[in-house]
Amino acid sequence: MLRSVSTLPIPHSAALKLQESGFQYIEDILSSEAAKEEVRLILRHWGKDTWDSLERWNSPPKSETALEIWQTEAKLRNIITFCEVVDDVLGGGIALRRITEFCGAPGTGKTQFCLQLCVSVQIPSCFGGVSGEAIYIDADSGFSPDRLRDIAKSCAKHCEKLRKDASPNDSANIEEFSEESILNGVHYIAVNDHVELMATVSLLENFLESNEKVKLVVLDSLAFVFRYGATSFKDRTRLLYRIMSDLQNLALKFNIAVVVTNQLTTSLEVSLEGGSVSKSSLIPSLGESFAHLVGLRLILGPPPPSASCSLNGSLPLMLLVAKSCELPAASALFEVEEGGIRDAA
Repeated sequence: MLRSVSTLPIPHSAALKLQESGFQYIEDILSSEAAKEEVRLILRHWGKDTWDSLERWNSPPKSETALEIWQTEAKLRNIITFCEVVDDVLGGGIALRRITEFCGAPGTGKTQFCLQLCVSVQIPSCFGGVSGEAIYIDADSGFSPDRLRDIAKSCAKHCEKLRKDASPNDSANIEEFSEESILNGVHYIAVNDHVELMATVSLLENFLESNEKVKLVVLDSLAFVFRYGATSFKDRTRLLYRIMSDLQNLALKFNIAVVVTNQLTTSLEVSLEGGSVSKSSLIPSLGESFAHLVGLRLILGPPPPSASCSLNGSLPLMLLVAKSCELPAASALFEVEEGGIRDAA
């Protein structure tokens, strides 16, 4: 059965140009190398992506067995959060090859978790870490090198205490794990709008190919550039899907963890009878369709009324597993201390 060029994932104007040039069916394009070259010349006005999408559409899909995927992921270690109860809830920490979303109101610890993970991902493998590096994409100017230095100092001090129990070979790796090396292992990128964000995400693959130690990509905050940008709802949905699709592909290709932060927005329920607001609640931003683009959604917020104060008189915060295809619904209390994310005392 012949396939029309109108079924190709290319712009309609590009398909129309192919038909006007005599290429009515995909088989006409594949008939010879000369035909392929002529099609390349016709599509040059629409950019390289148009030809790439045509080739991908015609190539057979790549597949792996479930056993191969399981064997790959079984060898990977999670990135710990330095909070034991949170790590237990997450099955050992933040998993590689996944997109994890932290949602919460301002002051609930989203950026603190991001900074903590940028440090934790660099823990040497002799301590159960992944010995990696991190990319921090800052979209709302929330990055603080001073705060990162505090967390790095605490982590390096903790590993230093364990050096005496390590073998001579491992001791050399521990000596290199210092406050300065941790800061040097976080690659910072600032973006001001969705255009710069799209450009950054599209170029991440080249960066990851030349920096093989990177095991974590943080995007803080994804909601900021879209909630306060000038994009329409239709454009926002399209761009969000493109960004998340690219990040998921990078997570699988390079065996990295991707962490994005999201804000909360107010949802109003209007009574049909009087037209008044009957109920309001806080829900994650960016719409319901965005929720399908993340594998793990974590909600950060205030603790339940029964929670007691810590030794310094402050209330802990709560992490809730709101959506996961692997983890059961659960919650954990944590605190943000000078040294980073810790168990609630």
